[in-house]
Amino acid sequence: MSKKTPRLGKGLDALLASGSDSDSADVVAVALDDISPNPFQPRRTFDEEKLKELADSISVHGVVQPIILRPAGAGYELIAGERRWRAAMLAGLAEIPALVEDLGDRDVMEIALIENLQREDLNPVEEARAYRVLQDEFGLNQRELAERVGVSRPQVANVLRLLGLPEAVQALIGEGRISMGHAKVIMGVPEERREAFAHHIAERGLSVRAAERAAPSWEPQPRQPSVGDSAEDEGGAQDVFLRDIEHRLTAALSARVRLKARGKKGSIVIEYRDYDELERLLGSLGVEEDA
Repeated sequence: MSKKTPRLGKGLDALLASGSDSDSADVVAVALDDISPNPFQPRRTFDEEKLKELADSISVHGVVQPIILRPAGAGYELIAGERRWRAAMLAGLAEIPALVEDLGDRDVMEIALIENLQREDLNPVEEARAYRVLQDEFGLNQRELAERVGVSRPQVANVLRLLGLPEAVQALIGEGRISMGHAKVIMGVPEERREAFAHHIAERGLSVRAAERAAPSWEPQPRQPSVGDSAEDEGGAQDVFLRDIEHRLTAALSARVRLKARGKKGSIVIEYRDYDELERLLGSLGVEEDA
């Protein structure tokens, strides 16, 4: 019987467990200036507010769990714990407790991925890019990759599919404006319409169910005339002012808003596509259901 490839997550747990006791002989104090970031770090964005919160905690309690390093030239390279390293610098520390391990590039890359996955720190696009790097660098197929990182093969396949979406759509996913569920719906529309449909979902705040209902018949809509485009408007400063109000209301409500001006009077038209979106708009406007 062939030996099953071990899940790396268990190896990471062992590393973290061995360094969890600050009195351990394996834990050493390392100068922050001697540490360089992990070149295989799959995470590209760090929440500045959460880093500040962690820095405040470190200022009071110190670094509770050591980071993991490997020797690199005259200094060290991060394997795991980049948030703690960044927060320690923010807190003004000179040194940080660390566990030093002599590991190869493959192990470092996998540990960085697993650490972020276990802590749910990666957005789906970062996860997909990390999988692709592992595939390209080490020639892993989807089954082997799933075994190494301890997830199902369908999950690996679904996440990797995100890399086939336009960059603008990947950016919306990375920003959290559309979800994996939305992404699956977007993949079902013709390729030339995917980017526009993704922006439509994000701007209108559609649920996944609403996006599913809209997808079969959705087509990009031509720009509708706004107040400034109307033949009955005289143009000038008032039109610029009203268009600005339209844009601000559209951004605030994530829905198409038009102003119809008649002299000094007028009306506000808020468009909605279905009842789900109407309910969302009512919530945004603070309209509560009758008791």
